[in-house]
Amino acid sequence: MVELEVFTNILLLTVSITLGYAALRDLRTRTISNWTSIGIFTLGVVYLIANQSPILHHLVSSAIALSLGLFLFRFGVWGGGDGKLIAATSVFFVPAELLLLLVITSLCGAFLALIFLAHAKSKNVARHEIKLPYGIAIGLGALFAYLMKEGFLGLL
Repeated sequence: MVELEVFTNILLLTVSITLGYAALRDLRTRTISNWTSIGIFTLGVVYLIANQSPILHHLVSSAIALSLGLFLFRFGVWGGGDGKLIAATSVFFVPAELLLLLVITSLCGAFLALIFLAHAKSKNVARHEIKLPYGIAIGLGALFAYLMKEGFLGLL
């Protein structure tokens, strides 16, 4: 039993590091690698199998999030990598918890937008020229939402 807990904690740590990598890469290049999203998704499925979680419910969350990401990509709100990253991180949530992930991610995105707008204003950059690296908000949103749903932040 202890070995399983250690294994799942290593998986979660690996996902956290990978989300950090995705956020930094998005900040630097405004791209998120497909392999990063595939890796997070795969680690999530392994995590679910190790914990004997109902995988189908989690896959439904990923499908819903991917649909949302594709919709936002279609209308130029997000990049394709953002949609794939939100779908990959959604595998850690059942549909009833998906709204938590999306709300926390949106709040992180709003905070990120304020930072970027303030920076752009200080550099006299027009708002329409700002490209927000939303992978940062997705990574932070996923981490905070997971901690909240597991009761680590004591907010739920």
